[in-house]
Amino acid sequence: MGTWEFGISSRSQPCRLLAYSILFLLALPSPGQEARSSDRIGMPYDWTHRHVVFSNPRSLKSARAVFEEPRFWHQRMRRDPWRRPRRQPHPIRVDWSVNLGGAGSAIAPGMSPAKYSFDVGAGADCTNDFVVFGLNLAGGSGQATILAYNNLYTEPLGTGFCSGTGPSVKWAYNTGGAINTSPVLSLDGTKVAWVASANPPVFHVLTIGTIGSNGASATSPVVPGVGNNAVDTAISFGGVGDTRSSVFVDYAGDAAYVGSDDGVMHKFSGVFHGAPAEVSTGGWPLQVISGANHKIAGPVFDSVSRNIYYGDDIGIFTFIREVGSKAGTCIGQPVPPCWGNVTFALGSASHPIIESPIVDSTAQRVYAFVGGDNSSGTHAIALQTDTALSFSSGASAPIGQSGANIYAGAFDDNYYTNPQTGFLYVCGYTAAPSIANPVLYRIGFTASGKMNTLKDSSSLTLANSATSAACSPMTELRTATGKDQLFVSVQNGCLASGGGTGGCIMSFDITTGFPAASSAARPEAGGTSGIVVDNISSAAQASNIYFTTLSDTTCGDALSGGGCAVKLTQTGLN
Repeated sequence: MGTWEFGISSRSQPCRLLAYSILFLLALPSPGQEARSSDRIGMPYDWTHRHVVFSNPRSLKSARAVFEEPRFWHQRMRRDPWRRPRRQPHPIRVDWSVNLGGAGSAIAPGMSPAKYSFDVGAGADCTNDFVVFGLNLAGGSGQATILAYNNLYTEPLGTGFCSGTGPSVKWAYNTGGAINTSPVLSLDGTKVAWVASANPPVFHVLTIGTIGSNGASATSPVVPGVGNNAVDTAISFGGVGDTRSSVFVDYAGDAAYVGSDDGVMHKFSGVFHGAPAEVSTGGWPLQVISGANHKIAGPVFDSVSRNIYYGDDIGIFTFIREVGSKAGTCIGQPVPPCWGNVTFALGSASHPIIESPIVDSTAQRVYAFVGGDNSSGTHAIALQTDTALSFSSGASAPIGQSGANIYAGAFDDNYYTNPQTGFLYVCGYTAAPSIANPVLYRIGFTASGKMNTLKDSSSLTLANSATSAACSPMTELRTATGKDQLFVSVQNGCLASGGGTGGCIMSFDITTGFPAASSAARPEAGGTSGIVVDNISSAAQASNIYFTTLSDTTCGDALSGGGCAVKLTQTGLN
């Protein structure tokens, strides 16, 4: 299976445990410092965990650089199979699917739910583990904007880890405006941050209620603070809306970054451990380099370089140097926060960057995805560069024809062990008579870890449709049994066996190489939102994926008229 930290053999469990013990002790607070968690170890998983990743540290120096980033430990706990026992497979079936309310009650395309595991040491928890869904639909007395389900580990026959045949509503709130971006959870699971679609947009930090009535269902929500002790701190910012920029939280700095559609990057302080407020001094907010009225995709803060990476609606990919930045130089002013001095003009107004980049914080590499390159305008591309965005470090690979929105890809398990042996999987599009069909591609790396400038010869067409057949963002997971799985959906024209002919979700076994076909597929109306995973337990129904349908349909609870929140067991798709 390759090597682990510092060249330790993956077959040597005692050495591996010792290495992680040493790393963990080095990461503990010094005497006099406040501990950052209780005895339990809670673990959020949200959109940011797909966009900040950590390939294997090759030295103590590179490992030490990521110790202060909680997402590093989250990734280690999810990926390391020695940490949890093997689980037995279960029959292939849809575990649960529940109605989210009225027409359009779903997560926005490309956005994701957020999962919280209360204590990874104790395993699955029917009461305290939950999944949050932010809905792209304005709230009201009969419609929640954000809600969470617990009692997750159930299935229709009542044989799951939790009792019953479906989830329970943990809380459901009407917070006003529609949520067209992804929520982010605090480390202890007591708070949620997101942006509501409005003009101007509204930054929310919700302290989840623990007493009183906190909502009964998607159609019977309550208002935070009315009959309960929930607190919703709402702060308007920017001149116009927020179409694509999800909140990114720097846990160590208790700060959040988010863009607005007028081309401005905003910073908030005291997000989860203080009084949330927009920072309006020291250079914030910052007009981004493209100028006014350009929509910004979600920013990604790298805790090692201390840079903030983003793309926008005209294909500009660049960065902001935050205070303490260790990579790049500034334009025009020597003191951060400031624009980085390098900008990649990757597209045009017809080829926007619609999703956040991926940062490999350990390797200090950044990856961006755009629907058309500016040099020829004929290809969608994946770009790799270093955290200073130096042109000499850049490598780009075409991933099909231009003209379609491209979401971020996902690395296989080999990449996390050693990038030079791994692959980046992406969904691009190939030409067909007047349409573009989604195709699975992969890109390899050189011996130095630099991305190849051509995708390899393998490809797999995922859909064939005369209408929209766009892919969702990809999610990868190595299971407790060592299988490397890739999950993605298409909005229409599904070609996978078992997926029907409309929208579907598919899984692929990429353990030993490029797949010849999907491992399994299931129809999902209009395709799916972004997909989040859990993988913390060997208990029945406790290793899952979560998402919403994009179209209204009849859900597993027999309710119709809106979208569905869905849980599928990972083994139920392979």
